[in-house]
Amino acid sequence: MKLYITDNTDIEVSIDTTVIGSTEFNSVQSHPYIRTAGFSVVLVDITNNKIKFPYVQGVMQFASVVPYYSGGEISEFGISILCELYKDRAAELRYYSFVDMNKFEEIVLKLKEDYQWELYY
Repeated sequence: MKLYITDNTDIEVSIDTTVIGSTEFNSVQSHPYIRTAGFSVVLVDITNNKIKFPYVQGVMQFASVVPYYSGGEISEFGISILCELYKDRAAELRYYSFVDMNKFEEIVLKLKEDYQWELYY
């Protein structure tokens, strides 16, 4: 089963996917469900700046977190998620997010291709 954290309502998901908005995810009441539902993959929209980073770190302890990116501006939250997931590239990601957004987007697209994020969508 997959959990998809996004505020985008225009997405198509498979029958084994649960979609939850950032408001619901940021609510502590939903975390017992998230913890016990048996999600193997959690997709996180990295263009959404409303998702609380510490809660995603908690989810990383029991499920695979995969960034969801379909274009657009990556939020500060998204940059933090990418740095947490790809610690060996964290300095490069942070640097280019400040200096050259085009180069930063190239790096993100390369990560998306190398780690095959779309297999989980």
